[in-house]
Amino acid sequence: LLVGFLTPTAGQIVCTPVSADAAAACAVPLRSQVGFISAQPRVFDGSFFDNIALFSEHYSHQSVVDAAKRANLHAFVTSYERGYHHHLITHDVSIRGLDLYRLELARALLKQPKLLVVGDLSGSIDTELELQLLQQVLNLNLTTIFTPSSLQALGLSDCMMLLERGECQRFGSTAQLHTDPAIQQLFAASVAPEGVA
Repeated sequence: LLVGFLTPTAGQIVCTPVSADAAAACAVPLRSQVGFISAQPRVFDGSFFDNIALFSEHYSHQSVVDAAKRANLHAFVTSYERGYHHHLITHDVSIRGLDLYRLELARALLKQPKLLVVGDLSGSIDTELELQLLQQVLNLNLTTIFTPSSLQALGLSDCMMLLERGECQRFGSTAQLHTDPAIQQLFAASVAPEGVA
């Protein structure tokens, strides 16, 4: 809903300003302030530059390089002889694992978002890669929303919310709710915790 992939069928998404800065942010369309990291990143037929900029002519070479650096992708890109001009093909197997998610992160950071939303990674990558990616994302000091697939990943968050059928069942600091029986039960069942963010 936040990134605009779905439209609410009822209710609304409201930005409530709590300061003058927040009021200015609320005046800008929310979607333009949100970066999204897909659980299923894609490689498109084009250069690294094109894949980060998503074929937009709006971004300079330096802004793409800066986004790649923040995403820890720059060293990988420049390991290729042609660097940002290296051509990738759809479903390119030369970029995989954490580097594939770093490509997705660079795309998101190029927008200079105020909020990052990480897609549900459960089943997409193993727990170790998930923890590495989430730690890297959280080190950017941006407000981030993610769905953890393990108690370890949950422990990286500052606060959490448990949703059930669209209703908030629990909300508070992770330290406070980490041992909550309802939260523990979700992870003990070895099922991706739908609605925990």
